[in-house]
Amino acid sequence: MNTPDAVLREASDATLPSMRLMATLWLDTAQAERTLQSADSQYARRQYVRTVFAMIEGMVFATKQLATGVPGETMEPAETAMLRGVAYDLDEKGKAVTKTARLALEREVRFALRMYAKSVGLQYELDVSGRGWQALTGAKLVRDRLMHPKRAEDLDVSNAELETAKEAALWFRQEHSDLQEAMIDQIARKRGLTEQQVVEFRLFRKNELERVVAQR
Repeated sequence: MNTPDAVLREASDATLPSMRLMATLWLDTAQAERTLQSADSQYARRQYVRTVFAMIEGMVFATKQLATGVPGETMEPAETAMLRGVAYDLDEKGKAVTKTARLALEREVRFALRMYAKSVGLQYELDVSGRGWQALTGAKLVRDRLMHPKRAEDLDVSNAELETAKEAALWFRQEHSDLQEAMIDQIARKRGLTEQQVVEFRLFRKNELERVVAQR
């Protein structure tokens, strides 16, 4: 039987690679915002918006990786395939083939967080009724315009659009962090860890993130 310490170590080893990726993405976003504050320009604004979505998309990928790596709740075949980014089709000869799944970011965000929670038996659904979700979808339109400009004006980021991108970044990070905490509590309930051991694991994660930040 796993001891509490072994459970904590197992969880730590499984999550640290993704935590390091997330920490780097957070740092990039913070650095892009500091650059913007010290020297506001259209170039800096474009870089900030792009960096925000690199952070979101990178965290979504890491979240799906974590969901596939946790030996817990059974996923449906379709869920497992989408977590791995795989879709199925038939070629011209009628043979089954695999291909990369293409998902809209909005759908992928909701799916990744739901599956991450499901991997530890936690019921979860992202709240898409408030300003945070609206900011995310609005900022994505700006990012898409920047990535596929049709005229010079398409590369301009207004004050309102910049604030929307900032709100989207903060909201997504907070939603992800809140889910992480809820999942730790769920793991504790299922594995019989005490509240003190949960606190110790949270402190370990916090210290590890700070260590990673200091190395970047």
